[in-house]
Amino acid sequence: MTFVPTEMMLSDGRTAPPGHLQEADLLGLMDRHGIGTDATMAQHIKKQTERRYALKEGTTFRPTALGEALVMAYVHMGMDNMWKPMLRSAMEKQVCGWVPHAVRHVGRRVVSCRLSR
Repeated sequence: MTFVPTEMMLSDGRTAPPGHLQEADLLGLMDRHGIGTDATMAQHIKKQTERRYALKEGTTFRPTALGEALVMAYVHMGMDNMWKPMLRSAMEKQVCGWVPHAVRHVGRRVVSCRLSR
Protein backbone atom coordinates (compact mmCIF):
# COMPACT_ATOMS: atom_id res chain seq x y z
CA MET A 1 0.00 0.00 0.00
CA THR A 2 1.38 3.42 -0.96
CA PHE A 3 0.44 6.69 0.70
CA VAL A 4 -0.68 9.34 -1.77
CA PRO A 5 -1.32 12.79 -0.25
CA THR A 6 -4.47 14.50 -1.44
CA GLU A 7 -4.01 17.89 0.19
CA MET A 8 -1.25 20.14 1.55
CA MET A 9 -1.70 23.12 3.86
CA LEU A 10 0.79 25.69 5.11
CA SER A 11 0.26 27.49 8.40
CA ASP A 12 1.96 30.54 9.85
CA GLY A 13 3.77 29.92 13.10
CA ARG A 14 7.05 29.23 14.80
CA THR A 15 8.48 26.24 16.51
CA ALA A 16 9.68 26.61 20.07
CA PRO A 17 12.27 24.65 22.00
CA PRO A 18 11.03 22.44 24.81
CA GLY A 19 10.89 23.96 28.26
CA HIS A 20 13.68 23.50 30.76
CA LEU A 21 13.66 20.39 32.93
CA GLN A 22 11.84 20.44 36.22
CA GLU A 23 13.61 18.73 39.14
CA ALA A 24 10.98 15.98 39.33
CA ASP A 25 11.36 15.29 35.60
CA LEU A 26 15.15 15.12 35.90
CA LEU A 27 14.94 12.69 38.82
CA GLY A 28 12.48 10.57 36.84
CA LEU A 29 14.79 10.48 33.82
CA MET A 30 17.77 9.57 36.00
CA ASP A 31 15.76 6.74 37.54
CA ARG A 32 14.56 5.51 34.13
CA HIS A 33 18.12 5.44 32.77
CA GLY A 34 19.53 3.77 35.90
CA ILE A 35 21.68 6.74 36.93
CA GLY A 36 22.37 6.90 40.64
CA THR A 37 20.27 5.71 43.53
CA ASP A 38 17.73 7.50 45.67
CA ALA A 39 20.65 8.37 47.96
CA THR A 40 23.01 9.66 45.22
CA MET A 41 20.78 11.38 42.65
CA ALA A 42 20.82 14.67 44.56
CA GLN A 43 24.64 14.49 44.69
CA HIS A 44 24.82 14.06 40.89
CA ILE A 45 22.60 17.09 40.39
CA LYS A 46 24.53 19.16 42.93
CA LYS A 47 27.81 18.37 41.17
CA GLN A 48 26.42 19.65 37.84
CA THR A 49 25.36 22.93 39.44
CA GLU A 50 28.64 23.27 41.38
CA ARG A 51 30.56 22.85 38.13
CA ARG A 52 28.22 25.48 36.66
CA TYR A 53 26.99 23.33 33.80
CA ALA A 54 23.44 24.25 34.84
CA LEU A 55 21.66 26.61 37.20
CA LYS A 56 18.77 25.63 39.42
CA GLU A 57 16.10 28.31 39.48
CA GLY A 58 13.39 27.19 41.90
CA THR A 59 12.57 23.68 40.69
CA THR A 60 13.75 24.30 37.11
CA PHE A 61 17.20 23.63 35.67
CA ARG A 62 18.63 25.90 32.99
CA PRO A 63 21.87 25.16 31.13
CA THR A 64 24.63 27.74 31.45
CA ALA A 65 26.82 28.98 28.62
CA LEU A 66 29.55 26.66 29.97
CA GLY A 67 27.19 23.66 29.92
CA GLU A 68 26.06 24.40 26.39
CA ALA A 69 29.66 24.98 25.24
CA LEU A 70 30.68 21.61 26.69
CA VAL A 71 27.92 19.83 24.78
CA MET A 72 28.77 21.69 21.57
CA ALA A 73 32.46 20.80 21.99
CA TYR A 74 31.58 17.11 22.35
CA VAL A 75 29.41 17.30 19.23
CA HIS A 76 32.14 19.16 17.30
CA MET A 77 34.69 16.47 18.25
CA GLY A 78 32.33 13.70 17.13
CA MET A 79 31.76 12.56 20.73
CA ASP A 80 27.99 13.17 20.77
CA ASN A 81 27.33 10.39 23.27
CA MET A 82 29.54 11.95 25.97
CA TRP A 83 26.72 14.14 27.25
CA LYS A 84 23.85 11.70 26.84
CA PRO A 85 22.46 9.65 29.74
CA MET A 86 23.15 6.29 28.11
CA LEU A 87 26.89 6.65 28.73
CA ARG A 88 26.53 7.28 32.47
CA SER A 89 23.94 4.52 32.71
CA ALA A 90 26.22 2.02 30.97
CA MET A 91 29.16 3.01 33.17
CA GLU A 92 27.17 2.50 36.37
CA LYS A 93 25.91 -0.89 35.17
CA GLN A 94 29.44 -2.00 34.22
CA VAL A 95 31.15 -0.95 37.44
CA CYS A 96 29.30 -3.22 39.82
CA GLY A 97 26.05 -4.30 38.24
CA TRP A 98 22.67 -3.05 39.32
CA VAL A 99 22.69 -1.15 42.60
CA PRO A 100 20.17 -3.36 44.50
CA HIS A 101 22.39 -6.36 43.79
CA ALA A 102 25.50 -4.45 44.86
CA VAL A 103 23.84 -3.32 48.09
CA ARG A 104 22.91 -6.88 49.06
CA HIS A 105 26.40 -8.24 48.38
CA VAL A 106 28.70 -5.29 48.94
CA GLY A 107 31.86 -7.20 49.87
CA ARG A 108 31.60 -9.74 47.08
CA ARG A 109 30.71 -7.12 44.44
CA VAL A 110 33.68 -4.90 45.35
CA VAL A 111 36.03 -7.86 45.03
CA SER A 112 34.56 -8.88 41.68
CA CYS A 113 34.86 -5.31 40.39
CA ARG A 114 38.51 -5.20 41.33
CA LEU A 115 39.16 -8.54 39.65
CA SER A 116 37.35 -7.57 36.44
CA ARG A 117 39.71 -4.73 35.59
